[in-house]
Amino acid sequence: MKIGITCYPTYGGSGVVATELGLELAARGHDVHFISYAVPVRMTEARERIHFHEVEVVNYPLFDHPPYALALASMMHNVAAAENLDLLHVHYAIPHSVSAYLARAMQIQGRLPFVTTLHGTDITLVGQDRSYLPITRFSIEQSDAVTAISEYLRQVTLKEFEIRRPVELIPNFVNCDVFFPAEDGSRREEFAPADEKILVHLSNFRAVKRVSDVVEIFAKVREKIPAKLLMIGDGPERASAEWMVRRKGLSRDVHFLGKQSVVHTLLNSADVLLLPSQLESFGLAALEGMACGVPAVASRIGGLPEVITDGVEGYLAEVGDVRTMAERALSILPAPTAGNRWGAPRATAPSANSVRRKSSRSMRTSTSASLRTVSRREPPPGAHAPEARLRPSTHAHDGRQALAATLLPVALLLLSSPLSAADLKPSTTAAYERYAQDVAKQIEQAHAAGRFLYIDGLPPAAHDKTLAAIKRGEIFVTPMEILDPGGKPFNIPDGMLHHWVGTTFVPRATLEQIMSVLFNYERYKDIYKPEVVGSRLLSRSDGDLKVNLRVQKKTSWITVTYDCDYDVQYRRADERHAFSHTRATRIQQVENAGGPDERLDPTGHDSGYFWGTSTFWEAEEVNDGVIIEWQVVSLSREIPFLLRWVARPLIAHLARETVTDMLANTRAAVEASLKGVRQPTEHTGESPAAPRKQ
Repeated sequence: MKIGITCYPTYGGSGVVATELGLELAARGHDVHFISYAVPVRMTEARERIHFHEVEVVNYPLFDHPPYALALASMMHNVAAAENLDLLHVHYAIPHSVSAYLARAMQIQGRLPFVTTLHGTDITLVGQDRSYLPITRFSIEQSDAVTAISEYLRQVTLKEFEIRRPVELIPNFVNCDVFFPAEDGSRREEFAPADEKILVHLSNFRAVKRVSDVVEIFAKVREKIPAKLLMIGDGPERASAEWMVRRKGLSRDVHFLGKQSVVHTLLNSADVLLLPSQLESFGLAALEGMACGVPAVASRIGGLPEVITDGVEGYLAEVGDVRTMAERALSILPAPTAGNRWGAPRATAPSANSVRRKSSRSMRTSTSASLRTVSRREPPPGAHAPEARLRPSTHAHDGRQALAATLLPVALLLLSSPLSAADLKPSTTAAYERYAQDVAKQIEQAHAAGRFLYIDGLPPAAHDKTLAAIKRGEIFVTPMEILDPGGKPFNIPDGMLHHWVGTTFVPRATLEQIMSVLFNYERYKDIYKPEVVGSRLLSRSDGDLKVNLRVQKKTSWITVTYDCDYDVQYRRADERHAFSHTRATRIQQVENAGGPDERLDPTGHDSGYFWGTSTFWEAEEVNDGVIIEWQVVSLSREIPFLLRWVARPLIAHLARETVTDMLANTRAAVEASLKGVRQPTEHTGESPAAPRKQ
């Protein structure tokens, strides 16, 4: 494909994401044309298939201000005509999508679709000056597809502009081959002695970043421990920050590094990242830091809570609360234990660990056709009656919603047919089995140490907050990752790991009541529908069972069904604790499920969506009920390198949804039994044997 990308080339998240996307597209064989007034800051060298077209604005005495939007539209049109572009992808509605609309209107032959990605200032501009509302709404509605970088921004956009077209959630991303924890501390020795801690701030130094708060937080930390502060970036607030540093006598401890095109080595030098912003629609700096294993202390505002789980990947505090932020930073700064550095164990989507999963495969060649097809299917408002248009889902985590053609990565997700068959290789299976065995071993070691639940290993504040949340009826779900013996992420050749854990609480229940639901496999098709469409208990011997499940996963573009056999071992540790380990022994994809020509694909030769799974149930009876936890480790085929950046949010939503539904359905079944309500079922089966003590 030939793609035009327009962004602000300055030191901000939108320009960084747009540049990284363009670079990877070029590496994948696409021709990428950046159209802007300057070379993007992260585009540090000439590369094959990367082209830059400078927008020159001539100053005429007639104009008080240079007409950049018109010059940009003219350049977009010229480049599209000369290079035969397939689409434009513009970052920010104002003025870029307006320019793209004009460029599309000037097209004489063919149609030039354009995608708009909203980054936040588009919306806040309207909040400050309502005169921009009509043009901003118009540019969004006229876009062939629209994406927002956070659910917060998506909801604000829908509410602020009252638009009728779908706005898809596509969180920001980082390049995991660049941003990852360095073993050697990277450039740490350049800035601080070995016994001093390093804090870092990365931004464009605008007023909204509250860089004065960064200095205040560091000053409070510096009162308690020896430390250094790295200030990466530049902008209008730098001078005032430098003045504050001098006034507080911190000049020897604060390094202003200016704009840096290579920031991962600096992030790897740090222990804590500070982001006390007035508003962040996402917070890309926090994601980059967490990908490098650096926790963030940030404001509880905007999209930041979607990036940082408070007490897990870092800490959140109210805007301007520098005292609390300093205290949180100090609580992190004591030396972490080996293999337990903040940011590495877990994160979400949009958190950091979901960005660190490894996967790569070939790209589909039908992307261009898919995008144009969807573009024709989804014309701008006015092309047909409003009632015929798609409307956005209001569910914050609905990964199953249809994805419109928003930008190239989203087009890659629009798989109009199942992936071609893939072969499960012995090396993939062996690596997955090693990972699953290590998970089982770590759980066993935790049990021996008296910790039966994952949440027992959280920091005290995070543990108490999570416990209070699940007792209010919430379900705690987070992705996981364990490291290999060398302290590095496991390498799963030609495969992708999915490791999640979820926790919930069933009030007034007993351990026996929980077990009667969890191990009544004959009723799984009723308790866990629609994902479980068939369930049979094959055999039982004390605490060991063999079961068969037929599971089905539906998305807006595909339905897959699997016929699976499992070995189940469940044990009663003591009067208050029970646990189980379930391992799939056979997984076969079902073609034409339920039809007269139904057949099973050969094991390991199918679409590759589901190649392996090990699950771990754990239950702890407390005074007022039972805490239940479900941990799942599953294996699928790897996905294209480019697609993984954008597919991860979708995969994370689907995985989170699966874990949440599993726990919610279990809780509902137990609560129904407590009320004496018998859920409809064809086969109730006999009660499971009491699990034996370990």
